[in-house]
Amino acid sequence: GGGAGAAAGATGKWDAAPGEAKGEPEGKEAEAKAADPSAAHPRYADLVAKWGDMMAPSAGGAAGTTLANEMLDVALVPVAVSSSSLEPVKKKLPANLPVIRLKQMARRLFGIEVDQMVLSFRVDKASISEQLDDDDQTLRYFGVSDGGEIFVNEKE
Repeated sequence: GGGAGAAAGATGKWDAAPGEAKGEPEGKEAEAKAADPSAAHPRYADLVAKWGDMMAPSAGGAAGTTLANEMLDVALVPVAVSSSSLEPVKKKLPANLPVIRLKQMARRLFGIEVDQMVLSFRVDKASISEQLDDDDQTLRYFGVSDGGEIFVNEKE
């Protein structure tokens, strides 16, 4: 007789579990995890620190997006022979700034004509620079991030 009683007890236990799993506490917890990826992914903060927040709403996105958190602190570094005596210029630029607008700004700062200019970006001194080779794309598209350097050079 003990086997049948144990089976009935187990069935009662199993019946309760699915109802609890579908209850509100887990639904709210799942919503919180969806709203805050760091709750679901332990390395989220490290990856955001390294690569920037790819999950952040873009400029055309949510109303919560402010201009302040879309601004990037970068250093424009002249590396062309004609402007190498000039000091780097720190700028706060919008992430949605098109590369062509950055080139126009750099022309005023360093005297290199836009059609002769080559821009490249690096996150930090240890990283390899990447050329910003599409004038119509934005700084965000190329992954330009806070604290990086944008090198302003002339075509050979």
